[in-house]
Amino acid sequence: MKKFLYCLLVFLIIGSAAGGAVLFSNLPYSDNRGGDFNTPQNSITATAPENTDLWTDSGNYATSFAGGDGQSEATAYRISTPEQLARLAYLVNNGSEEYMFSNTYFVQTANLDMSEYWWDAIGTSSYYFSGHYDGGNFTISGLYTQAGSSSTYNYQGLFGYVRGQSSSTEATIKNIGIIDSNIQGYQYVGGVVGYANPNSTITNCYNTGSVSGGTVGGVVGYVYYSIVTNCYNNGSVSGDAVGGVVGYAWGSTITNCYNTGNITGGNYVGGVVGRVSINSIVTNC
Repeated sequence: MKKFLYCLLVFLIIGSAAGGAVLFSNLPYSDNRGGDFNTPQNSITATAPENTDLWTDSGNYATSFAGGDGQSEATAYRISTPEQLARLAYLVNNGSEEYMFSNTYFVQTANLDMSEYWWDAIGTSSYYFSGHYDGGNFTISGLYTQAGSSSTYNYQGLFGYVRGQSSSTEATIKNIGIIDSNIQGYQYVGGVVGYANPNSTITNCYNTGSVSGGTVGGVVGYVYYSIVTNCYNNGSVSGDAVGGVVGYAWGSTITNCYNTGNITGGNYVGGVVGRVSINSIVTNC
């Protein structure tokens, strides 16, 4: 017993000195968004759209944002309605280099219910999001994507494909919760981001909805030379390379994350990360 108490004391001291969080499974965990896995976040019960329309179809997205010019955090483009979020998806997915929004800032200013139409993830295999999206500690509910059985349905999530232009112009996704949603896809599927390529950081994000596909994670499906930190999942996640927070990490750092959701898969299954490869680090999870 003395040896056990000594080891526990050393563990706590080292954890505190390193600035890490020490989590005990029998205690409720409250994060900086007020989240508590004993009290699920999804307070709105959303149902799948009864139509076949996409948010990015003509007439379904806004013609402008709620303000801002996107040049800094202080003057970020403001997103206050589902239509304005759909506008961002439309511009990225049908745009050019200009609409990858490198070094451009967006901030969400309200909870958004997206259940009226089917969601078209922000970023495709051709065009990706390279800017900064701050969810403002709000939620997005009612995200429904179609599973499909081909590469057409790759890159699914709130964001499908996120990529920083360089180490000095990162893409960042932060402070957002995905609730009451059913996100499905063929490959690279995540509640928040389907595919995060080099120089991306996903931080302070969570998912409580259902996520399924090929390479799939509750928060991020595939992360490549990027960072996922302070994120959690308590939704159900199922697929092949499947993890509660990240499906597949390559050359990336996953830190201060946890999962309490149900994970089901074939190959490469993990509570936090399903598959880890090439110089990846998973720590304090």
